[in-house]
Amino acid sequence: MAATQPEDGTQTDLGINEAVKMLTSGNSDEQRVNVLTVFTDGQSNDPELTMIAANKAQAAGITTFSIGIGSGINQEELLVIAANRTDHVVSVNSFETLVELVYGLNSEACAIPQKPKLNDTITDTVMKDEIRYYRYSVPEEGITVIIDSLTGKTGKFYSISVETPSSALNDGVFSNNVFIPTTADPGLNQVYVAVQGLEDKNGFTIKALEGDHSSAGNVFSSGFLIATLYVINQLIL
Repeated sequence: MAATQPEDGTQTDLGINEAVKMLTSGNSDEQRVNVLTVFTDGQSNDPELTMIAANKAQAAGITTFSIGIGSGINQEELLVIAANRTDHVVSVNSFETLVELVYGLNSEACAIPQKPKLNDTITDTVMKDEIRYYRYSVPEEGITVIIDSLTGKTGKFYSISVETPSSALNDGVFSNNVFIPTTADPGLNQVYVAVQGLEDKNGFTIKALEGDHSSAGNVFSSGFLIATLYVINQLIL
């Protein structure tokens, strides 16, 4: 069945403002990842108002995606809506082809790290090969990340620089808990944690505590990683 398209112009700014209101009003949850996807089939009636609305969304901590449909779209405006992230901009030929994007958009949204508070326990579930990401700020005393399995089995990876660590790209792998000390570089005082489902259905809890509450041996050491990279570079040279 063909999709019916509106003929009253493209008031993109009004749509963005309404979405921001919905996502930021009521019971605010700082741990929730807010994602806004803007679909448009043309240039907005007022590009300046659209830019202001998009900036407002991004200032509110909302991750924005933009999808242009058809031949009348403005790529520059799509980029503005998506906070100048080219990987958050998609163009398709028609409304009918949008169905093909659903899986890709869902994967992109799931790759945005959640930001739980210290001491809060989050209960979650991932299916096989599905990955959930979390980001924690690291205080001066460091933090201990603790993940307990409820059902199934999960893989656990972390990194201080890569937002989406994996089995192939990480600063470390741990079984239940790991201590992350603060670093001298203020730009690296955060840790990204990934939990990947290994069985059909995998339930778990995750929390982070200030200070060292880890089991023996589960301590992240940035000095070791730097030394390892130095040796690798010497071998390459």
